[in-house]
Amino acid sequence: MFKGLLLSGFLVAAWAVAVRLMLRPRYEAPLNLMVKLWVPVIPVFFLAYGLTPSTLGFLPAPLATPPAPLGLLNGFLVLTLFFLASVQVYYHFHNSITLRLLTEFARAPHESMTLAQIEAACGVQVLLDERLRALERAHLLERRGRRLYPTAAGLVAAAAARSVRAVLRLSP
Repeated sequence: MFKGLLLSGFLVAAWAVAVRLMLRPRYEAPLNLMVKLWVPVIPVFFLAYGLTPSTLGFLPAPLATPPAPLGLLNGFLVLTLFFLASVQVYYHFHNSITLRLLTEFARAPHESMTLAQIEAACGVQVLLDERLRALERAHLLERRGRRLYPTAAGLVAAAAARSVRAVLRLSP
């Protein structure tokens, strides 16, 4: 059981270091980078799980005795949950209006702003434009003339979001 947990923890730490090292301050789509760097982690996890001994060379036998499928599935589930949690953390810091406001205040001279300055830096239109550009960079939306259309990936993401909202009984 612990083998899968430890392997997933190690791979997540390696993945986080890789994202941090490869993420540039002006990188256009950090979420794309996160996903691109995450995809290879999955086969590496399965390969590492299959090639390493159940004790990993240091675990006591009682911690290394669950059936292989249970340890493998448990480790993969934890690996997936780590990734999803990291995406949530990214979105919390990247898209949170509260944190955005605090960041803008910290950047402002004398750490104060007028209402007009706040509107210019964080207004609804500014935030909406940023989100639409982010969706375009992630290839979830595309512009055709003055209209925006979801791509195939955008439709899949929308269907997944609708499904999750329905399961959690959240309003649309």
